[in-house]
Amino acid sequence: MFRAAIALLIATAAWAQTASPDTQVARSVARGMDEADVRARIAAQLPIDDRAQMADVLLDNEGTLEELAAEVEVLWRDLAARAAG
Repeated sequence: MFRAAIALLIATAAWAQTASPDTQVARSVARGMDEADVRARIAAQLPIDDRAQMADVLLDNEGTLEELAAEVEVLWRDLAARAAG
């Protein structure tokens, strides 16, 4: 029952991550992408503010991978608590 409840919460929740355009560009260029291409892709996406408004769960991806993992853990525990409650 618990697994079904948490699966339903996850399946019905919209998760989104945010990072500033500068962070997105820096990370993508570090992986070998062309800066102009990255900026064009960002411009073609739904703005961060719009994604944030539509999301049930918003992940701040401005920091390190470890910080993101810690944030996911906290949000996961919250979902688990709601599923158990």
